Amino acid sequence: MNQNKPFGLILPKKHKALQVKTSAIFGSDSDDEPAKKKSIPIPQKKAPSKKLRQEVCEDPSIYEYDSIYDDMKAKESCQNRCSKGQQTIPLY
Repeated sequence: MNQNKPFGLILPKKHKALQVKTSAIFGSDSDDEPAKKKSIPIPQKKAPSKKLRQEVCEDPSIYEYDSIYDDMKAKESCQNRCSKGQQTIPLY
């Protein structure tokens, strides 16, 4: 056999790793300085505006969307129940 070729597991030679230089951007950061947190103001509920009060005085039902919507759905469900009672005639 040939003496030049090694026998067994052949591992590649490791090259020296290049050192990564840190940039000066992060060099000035220090943990000694206390972190200042910005305070976020808590939103407070504002008093109703003059325009809103005037609109409510003119028509008290101006913002009663839910009751009107419930009435519409009740009418639709009543119509659906009435139409289910009738028998449908097959087309074919």
